[in-house]
Amino acid sequence: KDRLSISPEGIVWKGRQWELDSISRIRWGGTRKSVNGIPAGTTYSITFGNESELCSIELSKKEIYENFIDRLWRAVGVRLMFQYLEGLRAGEKYKFGSALISDQGIELERMKWFSNNERVYNNWSEVLIYNGPGVFCVESKKGKVTKSFSYQDEDNIHVLEAMFRWLWKTGGRNMSSLLGEG
Repeated sequence: KDRLSISPEGIVWKGRQWELDSISRIRWGGTRKSVNGIPAGTTYSITFGNESELCSIELSKKEIYENFIDRLWRAVGVRLMFQYLEGLRAGEKYKFGSALISDQGIELERMKWFSNNERVYNNWSEVLIYNGPGVFCVESKKGKVTKSFSYQDEDNIHVLEAMFRWLWKTGGRNMSSLLGEG
């Protein structure tokens, strides 16, 4: 059988070891299956990788999935979140899908049918966040522009959501305020 493990030495799957520090992309989620409307179980997907490679794992056991993603979050997700926050503090901007994140806010893309799409900038107090089926959503309070990010198909959306929720909880004005003074 294929063995999945995570430790300070890295992640091992199908005989290959991935060093934790090399992992720059993570995603996970579950998909419910049904046959003729009758529930037929859930497939749990975990994907991680570096800039050039991805490893995808599908599991049917919820307990193994939850146990692994908890450890993946603590070993990799938290590190990635702080790397993003440090980059934002230094003036970096990050793309998540068509959205552009800066320390002060987010630029969302409004789709237009017969002309070029429009970019709408919002500071952090001008957006709402919520979850939909399998997606994390960011909505502009001005102009009703919404962007949905897929947990299973887009890299680091769980990290992005954690930063948003932490910012909302603390009431900070900039993402880098989460790092405190320094």
